[in-house]
Amino acid sequence: MKPFSRHSIALATVLALTAALSAHAAPGRTDNDLAKARAQAVAAQERMGLLDAKLFYEVLVGEMSAQRGDLPNAYALLLDAAQRTRHPDLFGRAAGVAMAARDGQAALVAVQAWRKVEPDSRDAARLELQVLAGMNRLGDMVPAIRDTIATSPQAEKTAVILALPVLFARSTDKSEALTVIDQALGPSLADPATRSPAWVSKGRLRLMAGDAPGAMAAIREAQQADPAFDAVPILALELIGDQPDAEAVVRDYLARTPAPAAVPVRLAYAKTLMDLKRVSDAQTQLEQAVRDDPKFADGWLLLGETQLMRKQFGSAERSLQAYLQNANQAGPAGGTPRGINAAALSLADLALRANRPDDARKALTLVQDADATVGQQLRHAKLLADLGDEQAGAALLSRLPDGSAEERKQKVMATAQFLRETQHADRAYALLQQLLTQQPDDTDLLYDTALAAEKAGDLAAMERHLRQIIALEPQNYNAYNALGYSMVDRNVQLSEARTLLTKALELSPDSPHIQDSMGWLEFRQGNLDAALKLLEQAYAEFPDAEVAAHLGEVLWARGDRARAQTVWQAAQEADPQNQTLRETLQRLRPQ
Repeated sequence: MKPFSRHSIALATVLALTAALSAHAAPGRTDNDLAKARAQAVAAQERMGLLDAKLFYEVLVGEMSAQRGDLPNAYALLLDAAQRTRHPDLFGRAAGVAMAARDGQAALVAVQAWRKVEPDSRDAARLELQVLAGMNRLGDMVPAIRDTIATSPQAEKTAVILALPVLFARSTDKSEALTVIDQALGPSLADPATRSPAWVSKGRLRLMAGDAPGAMAAIREAQQADPAFDAVPILALELIGDQPDAEAVVRDYLARTPAPAAVPVRLAYAKTLMDLKRVSDAQTQLEQAVRDDPKFADGWLLLGETQLMRKQFGSAERSLQAYLQNANQAGPAGGTPRGINAAALSLADLALRANRPDDARKALTLVQDADATVGQQLRHAKLLADLGDEQAGAALLSRLPDGSAEERKQKVMATAQFLRETQHADRAYALLQQLLTQQPDDTDLLYDTALAAEKAGDLAAMERHLRQIIALEPQNYNAYNALGYSMVDRNVQLSEARTLLTKALELSPDSPHIQDSMGWLEFRQGNLDAALKLLEQAYAEFPDAEVAAHLGEVLWARGDRARAQTVWQAAQEADPQNQTLRETLQRLRPQ
């Protein structure tokens, strides 16, 4: 083998580094990263052969132009080098520069030139698909899709087919996208090995186009082609609550699939049920999942969090401890840093509820703030405050990043919630008001500001912010519920409150929070039977102290005082500091 010239090795290094930077991109590369890049450079040079100094400098000047932002010049130099060397890395780099310049036509020229040099290149076919999708030239995508599938190894065809709908996510004409996918997947539908994934892909795109019945029809075809294919129930999960047959597809898959293999789908089913506020059904699925595979850590975490939400404290603690015991396994059955944080925070919460502060502090030592979400860090801060160190909690939140506008928003909202929950309502309200002047139509910020306004006693501002959310997002059931409940709680404007809460229930009929609000309205208007039915439903799904306070008062008014006291006593044990419960007991003074 001839020795490498200094220029040719340098060129290969440029190619390896620029490919890594454009494709993977991590800031702050380490010496080890550079060593790997140099090794890749030598291997790349072996593939490319020797290159003269003129070509090296052409590529180098092209890369320097790209760094300076002169993308048209960079593209011209890199494409010329690619055409002279016929090397795929340079074609890909030229196309990447054109895409960065938002010049789809130039990118297409580069990638199509690449495909002429390497007709069977999977990378070239996939890049052509991306460019065509970005240009919204859907009609030209059929051959590229077919080529991409045809050139993929058999083991990868399913993944390639399932990924196709992503290409059409930004397409404004979903009907044309559906026509393209129908034509492109013709050969895949005719092949028994790819028929089911092809139908799933078609179903996904139909769902993206708003055609839920069409998506359901595709799911049935996919299920018939391969009843054991797990992507079928995963797509069906997105239609539960919309298409009556969707849940049966999921249940059929779970019934026919051996226990351990079914666990990931069962967990996804449980999460969907939680989103639909069917908490009891979700817990049933989670309990089955941990029986089916007691080593699958995520099942224990989800079960523990559900049990905690439902005030099943002893069971929750055992489930969360089981998660930690299984979290260190390698592979998908193990846990994650954020999962460990979630379990540790919940265990600390449980220890505090049981008046075991030392156990709570021990659990908090497992929390790694570097891996924590903003919500986890807020929860950590609140637990520190509950342990008597409010200053440490505030300091923890002060270290949240705030480099971007979104990070600043999340930091302010977390800090304000912490202030609100540590009895500093005025400071929380002022903080949110200041941010709201910069982002006046942010509905998340409006909602938190409304809650803070209520705590601070500014009811007019609370109502104004909630009405603004409803105007901006007419489907926001939380805003309807919050505004309606505020009226019910103050026993004012009950007719409008009914309109608001009826709308909230239409949008989220299984929400225990909205059922509680409507039940309390029925009580205010003297409809004790309707109130009892709604509040019992809410309490069964979400045995919160505030719901318990309302349910107990309805029972008390109906003369069932023994049961009312039983409900209140259980709520006191679970949440003795709840303000609504304490006010109710003080007012009624049960003996």
